[in-house]
Amino acid sequence: MHLSGFDTSEVDDPERLFGHNRAGALLEHLCTELRLGTNCQVVGERRTGKSSLLHCCARWLSQQHPDIVPVYLNFREHAPITGMASAYQYITAAVHAAAVGRGYEHLQQEIRLGDVRLVASARPLDVYHGMGELGGMDAQQILGEEVQQLAGHNISTVLLIDEYEHFLRQTLSGNDTGFFPIRNISMRFGRRFTFTIAGALTWNQLCDALGSPQLNAISSLHYLEPLAPEPFEAMWRSCLDDSTVDARRRASGTAVEDVYALSGGWPFYGKLIGQHLASGGSLDSIRNIAWLHFSVTLNRRHVAAERSILLAAANGLLTRDGATVREMIHRGLLQRDDDGFISPRGHLWAEYLREQEMESGAPTPIGFRGAARTSPASPVAPNAAAAADPIVGQVLAQRADDVVDLMTDIHARTCAVDGPRRSRHVHYAVYDALRSPARTGADLVRFARALDDEVLEVISSVARADPHRYRTLCALEEQFRLGWAARGTEESFAAAMQAVYQEAPRHDAARAPGVPPLVGVQLALLGEALDGLRAVKSSLGDARGTPPEEARLPAPGTVARSRPPERVEVGIITIREDEFGAVLKRFPKEGDLVESRRYSLCRLALASGRSIRVAAMRCAAQGVGEAQNAASDFIRDLDPDWLIVVGIAGGIPSDEFTLGDVVASTSVYDFTVESVSRQDGREFAVAGGPMHKDVAALVAHLPAMAKELGNWHDQRSIGIARPSPELGPKAHFYGDPKWKTRVRSSLLHHFGANAAPRDPRVVSGAIASSDRLIKDDELLTVWLKMARMVIAMEMELAGVYRAARSASPEKRVMAIRGISDIVGFRRSAKWTTYACETAAAFTHALVRSGAMF
Repeated sequence: MHLSGFDTSEVDDPERLFGHNRAGALLEHLCTELRLGTNCQVVGERRTGKSSLLHCCARWLSQQHPDIVPVYLNFREHAPITGMASAYQYITAAVHAAAVGRGYEHLQQEIRLGDVRLVASARPLDVYHGMGELGGMDAQQILGEEVQQLAGHNISTVLLIDEYEHFLRQTLSGNDTGFFPIRNISMRFGRRFTFTIAGALTWNQLCDALGSPQLNAISSLHYLEPLAPEPFEAMWRSCLDDSTVDARRRASGTAVEDVYALSGGWPFYGKLIGQHLASGGSLDSIRNIAWLHFSVTLNRRHVAAERSILLAAANGLLTRDGATVREMIHRGLLQRDDDGFISPRGHLWAEYLREQEMESGAPTPIGFRGAARTSPASPVAPNAAAAADPIVGQVLAQRADDVVDLMTDIHARTCAVDGPRRSRHVHYAVYDALRSPARTGADLVRFARALDDEVLEVISSVARADPHRYRTLCALEEQFRLGWAARGTEESFAAAMQAVYQEAPRHDAARAPGVPPLVGVQLALLGEALDGLRAVKSSLGDARGTPPEEARLPAPGTVARSRPPERVEVGIITIREDEFGAVLKRFPKEGDLVESRRYSLCRLALASGRSIRVAAMRCAAQGVGEAQNAASDFIRDLDPDWLIVVGIAGGIPSDEFTLGDVVASTSVYDFTVESVSRQDGREFAVAGGPMHKDVAALVAHLPAMAKELGNWHDQRSIGIARPSPELGPKAHFYGDPKWKTRVRSSLLHHFGANAAPRDPRVVSGAIASSDRLIKDDELLTVWLKMARMVIAMEMELAGVYRAARSASPEKRVMAIRGISDIVGFRRSAKWTTYACETAAAFTHALVRSGAMF
């Protein structure tokens, strides 16, 4: 036994992965998704337990599923392996060694894949060195053949890639197509080959940093969050039990609540504190070690605005909430208390940030140098303290937000096709650059050019999109361009910037005391941009071409076309016109909001008396792709807490539910990707996974919510009577004889002569989603063999699920579907209307109950 049981090394025993190993928690969630064929990503800061999670996932899969070969990969541990050929050669070796280690009989002797020799060893390096030298394409081909051989024996491969930033940047030498082989093999074999990647950056952030064109093959994103107090205490007690008597006595002198407050709930820092307490160390000694790790965490901030946010939060100056702040809360860097106050998570982390802010010093104004004395490479004097004051950073961020909002608004008004795409480009490609305080003249040059390009692009795109105002807008563009032309050369830049600074109004933030000159210039330039964009917007009118003088006030019943004045808690997505109509009956429209899409807004009073805002929209078409685009726009425009897909679905024959009943989703099986061959027939790369844990908890609790949900199921609430299906001689059943017998038996159970009349009920279960309208019992039978838990089929949930899981932070998404069809039975069209109404009625009752908040 160690002197201290507070071991900070990686955990590989699921029993010791406290907080994440409970039923329905992250470990089970991740393993279930990988088993079902969903590619995942785990994002977390340094020392937050990503490696432990992957090790425990490998062990859990090995113990629970003998037909799965989990392969843990961390190329940081194998730094000499570089280049695509060597990397994929080692991955193949690791897969083969893991399979041999599982004891599969057909691998217990040396085998050959083509001309390549694979030794029967459970040591990856033995297999790796025995393969000899391979070319890149050969190595990728061998990996595919190894996976295919395992799949032929009904064995699935799961790659668990740790430190994937190192894998892409160093191991693959930044090759911008280096991940393609893994992605392609995953698409080829579906659930027989899945992977998860773990790192500090999201997939999109890293691909942006590398300039990579790689498509996002990740369907599920998980943030590794700190522990809640209860599992943290369980971890602490377990470490105390593993310590010697003396170490336990010393560590027990500090209350676990105090350790939790110091560490912020992170296991590593909690154990680090325990180590020092158990050895008689002081708080200063804890600081020395923690500071080293914190410095890496702070310096890893890939966006300068994140650093400013952290320093502002440490000093109690963070007053704005936004997507970046919410993501940092999700990562465990910040926390929000019951009063809405945002601060660093953990006293040690907060103390470190305050110390960094103090060491950076107060901002000292430094005057501009004249053009004649300034080198072209640095036209403006450096000002390293420009970003030191968090308040200054907030002012800059606020003005940059106003510029980006105007750009987005103008695009949304001008062209439906180009608008959402360009507004997203503005948000991700320029947004952080505009919000980052300049520290050097070079920073300011980049800032000015980026702003110049974006504003002129907005004006030009509007002029091209609206021929009726082409001449006016071209004049505005020329006027704005002339304003920038004077500062277009390196030699004249410094003098021009000084002129901009001096010309700013004295009451403007750019001239405020304590604002560094470089940041003052940024504020002045953003002010000019706001003036130009407002002129463009006022000349534009509204999206239909209304003249400016007629467009000063919003149309009756229409909310102003900017960001909504209040947050939206619930977003509802429908597809059919009758679905949308049924929703609007229960959520009456107050007005429309026009952003990337058009939304109907409703204020709903909950049973508790609290009031929330609900937004509803209708997709332009059916299908997974349009649903994903619509959900992405919804999230980007309104940032709802919940997304609910409401409408109709087809059901399987069952004695538990039938036509008109409502299904609440617990998980989704995505059957969108299909391959058809003469030899293998139909094969599907099944994706999807469980709903968010909050959704799962809510759906599981529905049977206990009869009182809160009220009489949603009675005829007065639904609005129409329940139809009766034709089950006599004229009834039309289809499918093979066995399937038709199953369908008839199910319908007689619910609607036969011996069945008691009843109201619709709600059931929970898995939903299959694809781009197909399922009327084929043969195809449904194939699906049910792959996903036995499926009880309903529809065409949109998979797309909404992808968008919600890719959001940062992840959105809660669920489907509420009325059963309008039973596959194998041709029913009256009346059931479609009835199912629309039951789904909308239940949605209204659930939202109004307040159980989601």
